[in-house]
Amino acid sequence: MKRSLVGLILIVILATVMYLVSGIKPTYKIPCTQEALICPDGSTVGRSGPKCEFAACPKVVKTKPTITVAPNNYQCPEDEWVNCMPPISIDKNDCKPQFLQWAKTNCPKFKGAAY
Repeated sequence: MKRSLVGLILIVILATVMYLVSGIKPTYKIPCTQEALICPDGSTVGRSGPKCEFAACPKVVKTKPTITVAPNNYQCPEDEWVNCMPPISIDKNDCKPQFLQWAKTNCPKFKGAAY
């Protein structure tokens, strides 16, 4: 009986040593924090993968603005804003809706009109 107990203990010790030497590691998943990264295009991505890294943001494709021909000899204003305050008349060419829309599309510095 004593021999059986010694043999069983040796088998358990040998099995434990073999398990530790083999390098088998338990597999368990670490949960990622629920954070979001706001991408340049306004979309959001979360953390994923074994290292809980942020997913890649979508590629932003830059397009050049469409420049249209200036009707009625429109020119971009020198300042960022066009002064349309009274007593300036709405008849002023720079204050007409057609010009303001054209300027928003075609003038990089243009921000708008002050009424």
